Amino acid sequence: MKFLKWEAPAWLWAGIVLFLTWWPKIEIPKIGPDYRDKIAHMLAFGLLGFLAARARCKNEINQLLDTVKLAILSCSLFAVFDEAMQAFIPGRVADVWDGAANISGVFFAVLFFKYVWLPWRSKRIN
Repeated sequence: MKFLKWEAPAWLWAGIVLFLTWWPKIEIPKIGPDYRDKIAHMLAFGLLGFLAARARCKNEINQLLDTVKLAILSCSLFAVFDEAMQAFIPGRVADVWDGAANISGVFFAVLFFKYVWLPWRSKRIN
């Protein structure tokens, strides 16, 4: 039952991210940066980072530093792997800037988890 509450959301979202980012599609290349795309990458991987930190911590403050390190490391590696695999999918392109947006989303979401959500949640429980 604990798995369904804590770990399952992170695993489910990782599966959805893989499904969506590995879906073959054909796009006409755009000239210049598309910031909406980068924001979407940041939000998708930010949610993954938040859910991974939440799953690892389970509201236990004594695990917080390890939680932050592990969530950032594991989700960043997942983001790099996901972006690199797109080079092998027809109609998709592996983009360094998309990878940077993925990792940025993870980083900011885990910091949000540590400094905003967890203190708020701890006050609410106590």
